[in-house]
Amino acid sequence: MSFSTPYDIPGHFKRQFSDTWDMVLQQRNQKFATAGLTESGWTAREYIWQDLETVASREVTGQRLGDTNPQELSGSARRGNMRSWDIPVIRDKWDNKWLERQALPDSDVIATMKAAANRALDDAFIDACDATVYGGQDPYNTAIAFPNSSKIGVQFVQPGATAANVGLTPWKLLEATRLLESAEVDPTTEELFLAITPRQKFDMAYYASTAQNDVWGEVIGNWLKQDALGVPAKLMGYNVIMTNRLKYIGAVNDDIRACYAFARSGFKSSPLTQELTIDRLPEKRNAIQFYSCMHFGVLRTYDEKVIQIACDQSPPVA
Repeated sequence: MSFSTPYDIPGHFKRQFSDTWDMVLQQRNQKFATAGLTESGWTAREYIWQDLETVASREVTGQRLGDTNPQELSGSARRGNMRSWDIPVIRDKWDNKWLERQALPDSDVIATMKAAANRALDDAFIDACDATVYGGQDPYNTAIAFPNSSKIGVQFVQPGATAANVGLTPWKLLEATRLLESAEVDPTTEELFLAITPRQKFDMAYYASTAQNDVWGEVIGNWLKQDALGVPAKLMGYNVIMTNRLKYIGAVNDDIRACYAFARSGFKSSPLTQELTIDRLPEKRNAIQFYSCMHFGVLRTYDEKVIQIACDQSPPVA
């Protein structure tokens, strides 16, 4: 018997695990999986998205056979870059039963790697919501900061009320819708999304319970009822994405969360690609390592189609 035979990893297991991992990634339950437009042409690490300027049509008046006055077509560009993540998982010595078990879709190794992949891809999308992007003219290195005009401050309240730090309210959602509609986003033809945390859901529930005769309290209450029954429903026109990975903004001690309302057409994402290797690690007592390297990119293409909503979480709800 060859000395190294007991430590070999069967080729059929590598193929089976690789096939299962590819299937799991393609069927992933990433929260932002459908929140942007996938750009099939984004196959390289760097991607240049061209945004053509608006060209106005001109009414033809005056005499026949008149001169034409063409408009020069120009535009700006934005540069997207794929990001890379690796997911290394090491397991101690195993027997044949343990090894075969890991190639199943619900194995502990695949489940752990899937959770790590989903968190990374969601973080990439969240980061793209208000990150500084680069574009302009060639070589596309002009910094384009997320504009204040696409931000709803933490003190935004209903008209006539005294400004104060507040959490998520229907008035902030109405303002977000106003900003999107002002950017020619039609809620009847475009998919709108709202990314919030469980705290903002609780804020909306509290509003509905204390404003039962309010029209928006009734709307929110109906959404909560559908959600409690497990029925997908929109909140004031938005598909709700519930996530705990939204970041905090402001000073270090401020408890202000950045939530986002956006149109699906406000983002471009690359197809997900990944490479998988399975090896023995002699320096780790021949432990087995499952190593996946993923490549994925998200680019915010239209600032006006993404609205940042600052929500205070520090004051007590009651």
